[in-house]
Amino acid sequence: KKKENASSAKIQHTPEETKYLLDALCDAKSKGEDSDGSFKDTVFQEIVNELNAKLKKGCPKTVKSCKNRFRYVSPASSSAFFLCMHEQALMNLVHVAGVYIA
Repeated sequence: KKKENASSAKIQHTPEETKYLLDALCDAKSKGEDSDGSFKDTVFQEIVNELNAKLKKGCPKTVKSCKNRFRYVSPASSSAFFLCMHEQALMNLVHVAGVYIA
């Protein structure tokens, strides 16, 4: 049998960690920290640092694991992220149209 060491172990993300990742990327997007529809490694590194500080169990997250997780999130999560990215544009449209949702 092959022995797996920590560096070759598969890094998994819990649903809570995935939500945190998407929320943090949405926040980065709203601050203009994206470029051509993607995020720089520095953005992912900040998220990795925060995730690992909160980590209670499992393998420490890496920039590569977070990028891969973002790339392969479920369609529902992707849709939520898409909506978040375009929320400000929608709010601007609502404001211009003079329609307010209570």
